Amino acid sequence: SVVHEAFHVAQSGKKGPVHLDLPKDVMVALLHGEELPVAPQPPSGEVDMANLANIAKLMNMAERPIFYVGQGAIECKEALTKLAEKTNIPVTTTLHAMGVFDEHHPLSLHMLGMHGAAYANYAVQNADLILAVGSRFDDRTTGVLPKYAPAAKQAEREGRGGIVHFDIERTQIGRVVQPT
Repeated sequence: SVVHEAFHVAQSGKKGPVHLDLPKDVMVALLHGEELPVAPQPPSGEVDMANLANIAKLMNMAERPIFYVGQGAIECKEALTKLAEKTNIPVTTTLHAMGVFDEHHPLSLHMLGMHGAAYANYAVQNADLILAVGSRFDDRTTGVLPKYAPAAKQAEREGRGGIVHFDIERTQIGRVVQPT
């Protein structure tokens, strides 16, 4: 049913609200029956260790890497902070990810995008490695796509950087910005 699907979507991948538009007659009717069971389903897929090793190599080679963090990282705050601190890589967040990384942390570049900090936008544009975690590359953060992340695209062509996209929701990867 549509309701089951809505619960599944809300509780999987990027967890969050789902809008159901129900007609008035359905809204005022009484539900007769049992509760709607929704079995949790873990994400499918395994981690490609060779790919992770290549990403680690890029992180070590990059001169101006940056974490670009979206709402999809909301459940990995501690892991993100540990990784940022261990690698000394600055972090910028989307509007929906504010709070995922401590805004007062020395590595925080605060929110990016059209309503964000100009320095965060410049940092992304000049980064030779963009590590996107749980983000969807919304147009409010990318701006004009052909002009987005020129330094990372150049670094990818030179084999020393690029755009890496981590997301539990596989359909988000490559939907707007192609990872390199």
